[in-house]
Amino acid sequence: MLVSVLFNNNLGIDGIADNVQVMMVRAVPNGDEYDKDIALGIRYAVDNGAKVINGSFGKYFSQNKEWVIDAIKY
Repeated sequence: MLVSVLFNNNLGIDGIADNVQVMMVRAVPNGDEYDKDIALGIRYAVDNGAKVINGSFGKYFSQNKEWVIDAIKY
C-alpha cells in the first residue's frame, strides 16, 4: 500500500518534508517473523523506490541472518 503524506496541508499538520510518500510493507504475517520474509520485504521496498527503511524486529535467534544482511546491503 502506498500512502501519500502531504505536510503543511492547512489542516493542522505541519512538517519539514513536503510531498512525502510512505510505503507500508507487511513482512511479518501474524507474528511469525521469518528471515526470508524480512529479506523479501526489504528487497520489495527497495525495488519499488524506497530510499529509507524503518524496521523493528524482535527475534532473539536468526537461522538465516545472512539473508537479511544481504537484503540490507542491497
